Amino acid sequence: MHPMTDGKLERECIFSLAQVTPAMKKQAATHKAAGNNAFSAGRYYAATAEFTKALECDPYDHIFYSNRSACYANLEQFSKACADARRCIELRPDFAKGYSRLGFALFKSGFLHDAMSAYERGLAVDRRTTTCSRVWVRLRLRKRKRLSKPS
Repeated sequence: MHPMTDGKLERECIFSLAQVTPAMKKQAATHKAAGNNAFSAGRYYAATAEFTKALECDPYDHIFYSNRSACYANLEQFSKACADARRCIELRPDFAKGYSRLGFALFKSGFLHDAMSAYERGLAVDRRTTTCSRVWVRLRLRKRKRLSKPS
């Protein structure tokens, strides 16, 4: 429970998912800020918990899924990172960072082809996204090296 509330708002967040009220959005923003601070400090479990609380308040905010995906990736929980990245993309298909999160989790899971596809979709959404373009080029080079090696 957040020290500044009596718990009522958090219960409201959990049980009223269909309608996100301004108070719930405010509480979600508080959890997001705490999650960002924990993430910056390398406390990925704590950050994951905060982003989960933010999602309980507002399950429609793609940023919370994106941020929690990054936490899961840092914890090497790549299937969870993929799931959150996919939900992020589902909510905001025009958010290139969602594809970047998905590409990274897929790459770390060993799915090189699928990772390249995710980065390509991110580039299709936003050609200026440096994360997708940089990593996509590296993956293409890695794939070429694999193909050019004699068996």
